[in-house]
Amino acid sequence: MNSPETPLYHKSEIFYGLNLSRDIIRKENYAILVEGYTDVIQLFQAGIKNVIAVSGTAFTEQHVNQIRRLTSKVFLAYDGDSAGTNATLRAGYALLKGGVEPKIIEIPDNLDPDEWVKKEGPTVFKSNGIDKAIGVLNFQLKSSNFSQVSSVEKSNIIKDILSVVNKIQDPIIQQNLVKGLAQAAGVEENQIIHMLSKQATRHKSQQTKDKNDKQPSELFSTVNGKAELGIIQVLSGNNDEAKILLKEKLDVNKIETLQIKKLVEILLKSNKVNPAEIISHFEDQDEREIISEVLMLDDQTSEHLEMAKDCLTTLSKISVKEKIKQLRLQIREMETAGENTNELMIKVVEMQKDLND
Repeated sequence: MNSPETPLYHKSEIFYGLNLSRDIIRKENYAILVEGYTDVIQLFQAGIKNVIAVSGTAFTEQHVNQIRRLTSKVFLAYDGDSAGTNATLRAGYALLKGGVEPKIIEIPDNLDPDEWVKKEGPTVFKSNGIDKAIGVLNFQLKSSNFSQVSSVEKSNIIKDILSVVNKIQDPIIQQNLVKGLAQAAGVEENQIIHMLSKQATRHKSQQTKDKNDKQPSELFSTVNGKAELGIIQVLSGNNDEAKILLKEKLDVNKIETLQIKKLVEILLKSNKVNPAEIISHFEDQDEREIISEVLMLDDQTSEHLEMAKDCLTTLSKISVKEKIKQLRLQIREMETAGENTNELMIKVVEMQKDLND
């Protein structure tokens, strides 16, 4: 039953049918991934049992992590319409990014996998589908009619593909995609590499700009952000006892925002706050404007010592929550492998008790 998302049921981590197909996937050394429950049921009834589906959600990085523990190859058998093509590309590149080899089964136009199997039978599905499956790059080039479009459209398609290639860390996989693109476009590999390099530079520049473009109201909208603001106000104030407490207890690595972390480090070393002098430490104009606004924010709190204590507690709890999250991921991995998780479960319970104290 595909119930709504709950603390016990995380759709982004669950495969429908995996309880029945897990051992068969390991034996066959590949999985067939489909979109719907009816696809799983029909293929399973037809004797194709190493099949699973996502549980009514998009294919995620968590799904990749789950499937990588079972196999290194996945055959994607999504619907044959345009929506199915787009979903296939997203899932295919997500698998590739996660180190799992994706193969695309080309479903006849406007058919679902279950309809195809009912119409043609499992033998045709295997011979015309699985045996003739193609890589994700070739599938995208084929579905976009790459060989038929104009040079401008080809360039745009290549740029779209390279935006995904840039996110793949494995140099062997990345090089293989570059080689495939160069062959398809009829150009030298170094020309594709040059396009890839330019795109990576632009992406990095945009990321830096996006970070710098944050306004103070956006920086301090989260619980963690509000604690960071409180720390700045205490360090900019006149309560020496509160400042000493922060200098002794604060772990600046718990501060998420890079500009704010740098500002706090400067304030921790300063005996007296001089806004102009502090702003001079920031060379970028956007950063200077943000820090200037932060330092000028109205401080309506007089109890700086209490604020310092509250901020330290908040950052500490956030750190504990992150540790709990990591332990829960580790527990799920151990449970999948059939290992005993009692010790980690006890540790999580103890940490949760500390959070509630």
